[in-house]
Amino acid sequence: MIGARDGDFAARVRRRILFDRNPLFITLVDKYAVSAVAAAKGIATSKLLHITDSAESLLELDLPDNCFIKANHGSGWNIRRSEGRFVLFADGSRIQHAGTVVGELTREQTVDCCRAWLGRKWHRREWAYQQVRPRILVEETLKPSDDGELRDFRFYTFNGSVKAISIGSPTYRSQGLNVFFYPDWHVIPLESGSITLPDPLPVRPALLDDMIAAAEALGAGIDFVRVDLYDTDQGIRLGEITIYPESGYRDTPTKSRLFNRWLGNQWK
Repeated sequence: MIGARDGDFAARVRRRILFDRNPLFITLVDKYAVSAVAAAKGIATSKLLHITDSAESLLELDLPDNCFIKANHGSGWNIRRSEGRFVLFADGSRIQHAGTVVGELTREQTVDCCRAWLGRKWHRREWAYQQVRPRILVEETLKPSDDGELRDFRFYTFNGSVKAISIGSPTYRSQGLNVFFYPDWHVIPLESGSITLPDPLPVRPALLDDMIAAAEALGAGIDFVRVDLYDTDQGIRLGEITIYPESGYRDTPTKSRLFNRWLGNQWK
């Protein structure tokens, strides 16, 4: 049984996990294959430097000093190479920007990690990921359009219409911060204690209208997708398209029952 609060957003994600077998989802969750979908709509992704299904190929590969190594068939399976050092990045929340770097790896350990990812499936209950051919990608490192931290803008898109936007970054995730905006960049008010807002609040990005247009183009004809975009010094870049946000765990994406139900009601 899906359980109580069947109308809220997380319950609808769980319903999708259980019942929706749209073959398009296989392409959307594949971090390599989705780039072709984005390109067809004029939306760029990170520059691909290398792709392989053999982790051992990374041993002798001439890698740039700054790049990302990631698996295409999961979430958080990321290693960042920064100034020649390999760091187990995940979502960035464990990286200490001032002081000791957490999770530093040798190249051999990086290969071991990639080999383990290639031999695993992501959350076996999430059907679409089970259909993806596992591969390792090496991509360029993206830089923010300003002097701050690179943030991912998450567009909750229903039938090609953005209804809410949240923001993530390594710092936000490590400090448990979150904020939701309407598409006009007014903050969506939530009950006290249901969310911890960043201070100061992020300013409206200069390319917000273009990002909304990109998210709506990618979400056209689909009942729901979360489109994650970056505002970089090269322009807008697609991070990923998420079809099972937070695996549908209860009290997500916030602890506000009113907001979660409102968001679920946008999913027709």
